[in-house]
Amino acid sequence: GLIDGNLHPTLQAAYAKHLASSVDKNGKVLGDFDIAQQQFPTQPAVTYAQGQVLLALAAAHEAKIAGVQDAFERAAAYVDNAYWPQPAVRMGTLDEHWMCIAADRIDRFSPQPSGRAVCEAYLANESDLQHNSPLAIPAGPGGGIAEAWMAAALMDARRGIFARNYEQALAYGRLLIAQRYQTSDAPLLERPDALIGGFRDNAWTLDVRMDAVQHIAFALVGLRELLELKDKFDNEST
Repeated sequence: GLIDGNLHPTLQAAYAKHLASSVDKNGKVLGDFDIAQQQFPTQPAVTYAQGQVLLALAAAHEAKIAGVQDAFERAAAYVDNAYWPQPAVRMGTLDEHWMCIAADRIDRFSPQPSGRAVCEAYLANESDLQHNSPLAIPAGPGGGIAEAWMAAALMDARRGIFARNYEQALAYGRLLIAQRYQTSDAPLLERPDALIGGFRDNAWTLDVRMDAVQHIAFALVGLRELLELKDKFDNEST
């Protein structure tokens, strides 16, 4: 956020340096920092941290922030090699939507795939969404998964591919847009003004969390870019 918003350059550099220091010599991100010892202790891989830090380092590398290139390259290479050595069908994912977002970020400036295989394996374990089903995933937890589909679909779209990733990105987009708070929801809320810009989980659960709204919003930003790429592809194909 600091980098893409071009905010606080000194703080950008400090965060980037700290994150770069969390990448060990093999490219694994160490998620826990021992403040008392002022070091990263030996620890297992953390999937959440690996994707998030790779995304941040990709942004920092693209912005040419000093001191991150080596760590970025190690982390990027690691996710395509030793990160998950088992066959993808046995992949024990926790939250790999961050890996999809990181892979998409890297795909924008580098031809070397970094994390895409992990992203695709993560999405291969997801069932196809029927966005209008009453059993569809609630919008809150669906927001992060939607970001992953958007990222995978965007990587495809840059290559003129509009297949399952694209169809699922559209399905999740329809699900999320349908769960925008409506004016008719106002009487059901203690603070009706809180519905502005919010998303409910579904028609009968008026739950909203800041992190869910953030995931949903970024997913919809990705959807807009995806639709623009599809329009461009269709126009160039005619």
